[in-house]
Amino acid sequence: MRTDKNRLLFYFIPLAFFNLIVYYLSFFQLPRSDQLAYLANVANQHDWVSLALKNYAMNRLDLPYDMRDDLLFRPIIYIFLGTEKWLFEYHFIYWQITGFFLHLTVLWWLLKLLLQTYHNVFAILLTTFFSVLHAGVEMVIWTNVHGYLIFIICILISLYQIQRLLTLTNIRLKDILKILIPLTIATFTHELGVIYCILFTIYFYFSLKAKRLDYSKTNPGKKSSFQFKHHQAAMAFLLCIPSILYIVINLSDFYFRGFKLSLEGQSIVQNKNIMLAVLKFFPTLLWWVYVGIFPSQCVTNLAQRTAIFPPFILIPTTGIFPIHGLNLIPIFPGVMVIFIYFFILYKGMYLNYFKDKWKILTLLLVMLFFFALSICFGRISIRGIERILRDNSYYNYFFWVFFTIFIYISIPFNYLKKGSLPIALKRLTSILLVVLILINAYLTSNLFIRNTYGLKILLLVWNNIQNLKQQHNQEADFSFGLDPTVVKIFYVKWLRKTTDPPEKMYNLFELLYPQYYNQLHPKYLLFLGTKDDL
Repeated sequence: MRTDKNRLLFYFIPLAFFNLIVYYLSFFQLPRSDQLAYLANVANQHDWVSLALKNYAMNRLDLPYDMRDDLLFRPIIYIFLGTEKWLFEYHFIYWQITGFFLHLTVLWWLLKLLLQTYHNVFAILLTTFFSVLHAGVEMVIWTNVHGYLIFIICILISLYQIQRLLTLTNIRLKDILKILIPLTIATFTHELGVIYCILFTIYFYFSLKAKRLDYSKTNPGKKSSFQFKHHQAAMAFLLCIPSILYIVINLSDFYFRGFKLSLEGQSIVQNKNIMLAVLKFFPTLLWWVYVGIFPSQCVTNLAQRTAIFPPFILIPTTGIFPIHGLNLIPIFPGVMVIFIYFFILYKGMYLNYFKDKWKILTLLLVMLFFFALSICFGRISIRGIERILRDNSYYNYFFWVFFTIFIYISIPFNYLKKGSLPIALKRLTSILLVVLILINAYLTSNLFIRNTYGLKILLLVWNNIQNLKQQHNQEADFSFGLDPTVVKIFYVKWLRKTTDPPEKMYNLFELLYPQYYNQLHPKYLLFLGTKDDL
């Protein structure tokens, strides 16, 4: 066991260091989009009880800056956000580093799960590819979705523990708890956990049943936990406990707060375009696959959201050997990897490889199916497919973490090990994956370089405000304002109170420091320039 852990660390440490190089500049960010709305609503809250415990269902509260979405119940997300606010306040570098460490934790469990399935260099390559996936950077760098990373981590842990338990001949209650605890956290982080609990229960039950039958055949007359059908069913159905708890607590909270739906919630409940949402299912899946395999063919912009714009078919791009906007060099590795994967997949089907893997592969496909369906029904059918796929790019990360597991498990490594595949093809596949990794790493790091350059003035002003506040906030009449010539660049045009007229605009400092900001009669005025300009 210690040897396996040391080996995992040997693989993981270079992977973490590589990610640190790629993501380092992402640590220097200012709050964006929904994170600004969250911080504006809790600007005057500073104790942990108020930030975390009292705001566990913040989306069901009437707030100055509307965040209401009563259909959702995600207490872990708001407890975690409140804890971050309590610990870090407005030191946003720590928020960003937290997201990066959560990302590393995802990579740890992903690599561990892949190596558990089969020990092969492709586990490292696929994990590295996923780790710098350009299409998924929003999940890592947008602090408002840290809860989604917690959800993914807990689901990966649960899946790993289920697979581990299926290798044991005797399963104890404490082994089940190793699944139940992360699964409960996942369920109270994202409602998709309710469905995943049910899927894991079904998968675990039938896997135990198959295990029991195999054990009975190979060990006639010998008793084990697998020989007791009721015990087997009880162990499997314990995995449904988080779903039951979630439903009871969610409905109770909903009832005692009073049934009230936001406009978007009403749109979802009254949605008559269910079939339209279903029709968007396959284009959504294709988009997620496309942006992962061909990242260079999309235009990415990091602003209030990390937006990924349509591919070269709609937006011409420039590059080496462009043919009607098509950049052939970055596309070639992706096309070749797809071709080789399907070739190996065909060989695996020919060798009946999937007779032992069909349960876990089916589970992963159904998990992806329900994830995509929830996005199509809950988001795309209301806001439109173009806007969701463009602005909600963190869904790409969500999709690819489980799609990566599916790809790896579907590869018949026993077939590859027998030497039936030309060694040149194996080496070519490794080289192509390395090329895709480098392309993604370059695009991701370049995105942060461009964004850091664009934030240069904003970060300069922000740091000066922080220093000013630290030096003088003990003064009873402390207040500050901004140089009128630069204040306009800090306006947040989309965020306003529900009682404000449409033309009302707030700036960043007015939102985060309502008790200190005074543009009309400030005690201190921050001037952007040199002493000679005064």
